[in-house]
Amino acid sequence: MKEFPKQKELFCQELVTHNVEDGEEMTKIYLKRKYECFFQHKEDGEVVFALYEDIDGNVHYKQIDYDTEKYSMKSQLFLMNLSNSIMRFSFKCELRDIMPKEPVNLAEVNEQEKNANEMGYGLYKIKDTNKAPFGQQNIENIDALNQHNYLSFTELGFLSAISPLIEMGSNAIIDPGTGKLLSITGIAKYLKKSRASISNTMNKLITKGIIFEITDANDLLKFNRSVSERPLLLNPEFSYRGDRNDIDLTLTKFLVSSDKIEEQKIYLPWKVWFSQNHNGGRLYRRQTYLKLRKETKGE
Repeated sequence: MKEFPKQKELFCQELVTHNVEDGEEMTKIYLKRKYECFFQHKEDGEVVFALYEDIDGNVHYKQIDYDTEKYSMKSQLFLMNLSNSIMRFSFKCELRDIMPKEPVNLAEVNEQEKNANEMGYGLYKIKDTNKAPFGQQNIENIDALNQHNYLSFTELGFLSAISPLIEMGSNAIIDPGTGKLLSITGIAKYLKKSRASISNTMNKLITKGIIFEITDANDLLKFNRSVSERPLLLNPEFSYRGDRNDIDLTLTKFLVSSDKIEEQKIYLPWKVWFSQNHNGGRLYRRQTYLKLRKETKGE
């Protein structure tokens, strides 16, 4: 075995040995560096895989097909091939970015959608969504309340003014900056109104079942609130900030057990009742609501 040249030892940053079997002979190759990357061979245009460079300046590579043989070329030629490959790739990327995209064949898309539907899948068009936060007011229910002259202009204005304070999912009235529950004093401070006027309006809305005030310790724990707090929540049949098909379960139970609007014989066209899996509530048309309530209560 040829002794490793001493003068080349300093040239190697990392010395690694690689045994190559050649018939019955075993030769030892001293590696200078590993590459392990693809590049395009300039002579035949084939994409090959660079393995490593030995201390003699030869880059060993192999084909990416069934050919298992290893080949080599001088490192200068390899670096030139690699540089050309990078330049071609960069040019293709730039060309792809500036070239106009081919129009979508909608007829083909429709055909693919038909095939997907038959398999139980669906295709849908991606819509440009707006990030502006908003609450979902139930227009038909509000119209029904207006027809019964149920709410005053002051009360309607107050409900509109506190809409930025409604928490997503729970409909609790919170400080949007801290996420903490707001008391009547906190709401008055936010609206820059007297506490007396806010308290008067709030009490009327609580009596009418538009605002809920939770005082029961068990209900407070269900809302993950301290028993010292008194959460104020907006009736989801008036407006709900969240998924109308997945209304908070505890809020749903509270509304179902204390439906003051229904008690006043005001029959809203949309009612909250338990969803089929009872993991939450959802809004149903009145006819469906009555059917579900009858099945649940055995009426």
